[in-house]
Amino acid sequence: MKHKFLFLFTLTLVLLFVVRFYKLTENPEGFDQTEASFAYNAYSILKTGRDEYGKFLPFILMSFGDYKLSGYAYWEMPFIAILGLNEFSVRFSTVTAGMVSLLLIYYIVSKIFQDRKLALLTFLFTGMAPWHIVLSRMAYDPLVAVAAHLASIAFFLGWQEKRKMYLLFLSAVSLCFSLATYYAAWVIVPFSILVYWVFLYRKTGSKSEFIRLSLVYFLPFIMMAILLWVTKGERLYQDSTYQVHAQPLLEEQIREDQQEFPLLVTRAFHNKAVFYPQFLLENLFKNLSFDFLFLKG
Repeated sequence: MKHKFLFLFTLTLVLLFVVRFYKLTENPEGFDQTEASFAYNAYSILKTGRDEYGKFLPFILMSFGDYKLSGYAYWEMPFIAILGLNEFSVRFSTVTAGMVSLLLIYYIVSKIFQDRKLALLTFLFTGMAPWHIVLSRMAYDPLVAVAAHLASIAFFLGWQEKRKMYLLFLSAVSLCFSLATYYAAWVIVPFSILVYWVFLYRKTGSKSEFIRLSLVYFLPFIMMAILLWVTKGERLYQDSTYQVHAQPLLEEQIREDQQEFPLLVTRAFHNKAVFYPQFLLENLFKNLSFDFLFLKG
């Protein structure tokens, strides 16, 4: 039974790798400006320690004025150093991040549920999800942030088993790297830390021990503060999802309803405080739906 499971795991691993590796430079077609920007900055930092604007070991890449987080560029550097500056090397760095994220998902599920079969099925279905395949084949930053976040969870589970302080430290550092790689992590990481603190409180024998152990998770908040200070909040003033997508919808609802209801009533039900959270939740649940994750994502 053990050899049969090992065979199935290896077969699944090879299948998921081939799906991501086959014709990597040809599909998706082209090499867009975001991929090129990350690659050039990674190469520049590797050779000179500075980005295209001459910033030394930057936290932020100004790039086209979109203030990209630089974590992904640092992730690309060893691949460029070994394989050269080309489309294959930078995309292969994302393939690696995708495979690492899948292996971490397998580890986390197997540890939490103590069920290797469930872990293998999760490994397979996540690995065959359209969104994961597409993001694994392009030189973009989301999957690296996901892998770092999953690594944080894996290290925390390791701490629960071994009670070694260095595992909590690695967990916190992984969250820091996730924060320095993709802006969406800024929303997720604080909730993850809250969950960690709850488990630490339950697992520790005294308040002093809880405080000592939980302090390490202030590192990600320090990282967020540094990133906000470095960017001076410029990213927050750029066109956001709300401005581009939600605002026109809100304005359209106001125009339609004010013809039937007083303006005061219309404004009470159609305003940013009400509509934006609703818009955010609708999109969140769409992204977590079975249809998006496994069929059309």
